Amino acid sequence: MFDRVYVINLPHRTDRRREMMAQLAMIGLADDPLVQFLPAVRPADPGNFSSVGERGCFLSHLAALRDAVAEGHRSLLILEDDVDWTPAALARNARLDALHETDWAFLHGGRGHDRAASDGAIRLEPLSPDRDLLLSHFIGLRGEVIFRLVDHLEAMLQRPRGAAEGGPMPVDGAYSWFRRAHPEVASYVCTPSIAQQRSSRSDISVPTGWRATRTADWARRVLRPVRALLRRRWQQSGWVAGAVQGDVRAMAAMRSVSLRSAIVGPPKDSRTPMKYQRKSHGAARIVMADAQPVTAKHATKP
Repeated sequence: MFDRVYVINLPHRTDRRREMMAQLAMIGLADDPLVQFLPAVRPADPGNFSSVGERGCFLSHLAALRDAVAEGHRSLLILEDDVDWTPAALARNARLDALHETDWAFLHGGRGHDRAASDGAIRLEPLSPDRDLLLSHFIGLRGEVIFRLVDHLEAMLQRPRGAAEGGPMPVDGAYSWFRRAHPEVASYVCTPSIAQQRSSRSDISVPTGWRATRTADWARRVLRPVRALLRRRWQQSGWVAGAVQGDVRAMAAMRSVSLRSAIVGPPKDSRTPMKYQRKSHGAARIVMADAQPVTAKHATKP
């Protein structure tokens, strides 16, 4: 399915890295070479964005896209380090066949506020171009949309904030602007959600009022590990409740097969990477196994 899974993580947020490793371990991807932790960008100032964190998140997604183009990846999954799998995705009867059967180019993991289907099916709901999606914790991209988004985000950086064509903004808004500008892009959202944003100290918004006090910061540090443990127990509750007999670890492996196979897809050697052949005028010819050649400006890593 995905040639690369990027996990965006600020190096100093070791707490989030640990929690993300626990999420990956749930589906057997903790040590998989498919997963790459990408150091998040932490700019010195907000520039034309509303905050340093908002700008850093935007630039971090752009860095993942640039790396995918440079490496010739045909598909990628961008995960932010505060993502959790939903109980629907981890259910023993979860079925994610739609991820393989649907010809999507843009995929959103959902917001995580819906209930699992009784039959365990995770369906893909078409996204109309005018429907905005909040959050960017789970973004899947496939085909030429990858390098088109590089152009789109870089163009936004060159415009002033509030520009009619779209200027600096939160990256989830930038994805929505792209879909509106390109209604032909096949866009879908997972229903029910397979991912949700974890409650965690934010690096985008700055605490104010009592939340900025040293006491509040101490309480967050003390309670965060407890909350993480309770959250993982809640995630697992759907299948642990049925484990009257047998090895719990074996059951965990059984219920993670569907989600893992949806992300990993076929063996690596059966995938054909995009090939970038630089031409004399500086553009790149992009060749995919199942598509006509197209051109892009981003043939090498910046």
